Amino acid sequence: MTTKNAPTTIHYFSGNQAFAKELCKATDWPGFLIETHQFPDGESLIRVHPKPGRKAFVLCSLDNPNEKIFETLCAADALRRAGAKRVGLIVPYLAYLRQDKVFHEGEPISQRVIAKVLGESFDEVVTLEAHLHRIRKLSEVFPCKAVSISAAPAIAQWVRKNVPKALLVGPDEESEPWIRAISRLSNLPYVVGQKTRVGDRRVRISFPDAIEETTAIIVDDIASSGVTIAVAAKALAKCGVDEIHCAIVHPIFERGALRRIQSAGVVELVSGNTIVHGSNAMSMSGLIA
Repeated sequence: MTTKNAPTTIHYFSGNQAFAKELCKATDWPGFLIETHQFPDGESLIRVHPKPGRKAFVLCSLDNPNEKIFETLCAADALRRAGAKRVGLIVPYLAYLRQDKVFHEGEPISQRVIAKVLGESFDEVVTLEAHLHRIRKLSEVFPCKAVSISAAPAIAQWVRKNVPKALLVGPDEESEPWIRAISRLSNLPYVVGQKTRVGDRRVRISFPDAIEETTAIIVDDIASSGVTIAVAAKALAKCGVDEIHCAIVHPIFERGALRRIQSAGVVELVSGNTIVHGSNAMSMSGLIA
């Protein structure tokens, strides 16, 4: 993935190599691996390609964000010192967006902290399906150009190919706008559940009683504990749905999450390749390209 004197280049960390390969092929931009070295005390030293091109992008998905954020910031600095005039960040999964207000006294607004740190180091930030609730656009909190791309086209493409006759299901009211978008692109009906959170790992979800379809696809942006998906699957089964699939954009999945989801009756689970996982079946690189 190399080309001399390229005007735009992509610089990626080892964990994002497969995504980078797809992205470089789609854009016809050369890609270069960012070298990393770790010292005994845990410090990281990174090294970028010495001739990065006039515009350079760092590609890094921020799962395990505490380990990756500083290396990502150092990569931006290294690219500028190597001669890049503009440096952007491609971050398929962008962490620290959940905490968008002070929920309890003494807490920070992590969303604004990460926006400030990344926005001051990069000229632009591109991500997929950012976890936004109280703001509509990333540009409302980032000091640089920032955009969150909808994953709806990639999900709809997978649905049309693999489960063309099904009910699309959003687990809660917050999922309604993009469930509606996927419905429009796949020409399938949809329903949105009513979700009540009663604890960190306890939720209640209900659906309308009159569900005629017997096959459903639960769609969500992030899955970590798997509790919401499991509860939604059980609620759908009570409504008469006997074949339940699940499509997730960002597969965070803590230990035990997949078992929890499968035990709830989900027969198939697929995810986007924003985070490397065995369930990756939907490529998101074309959307970013």
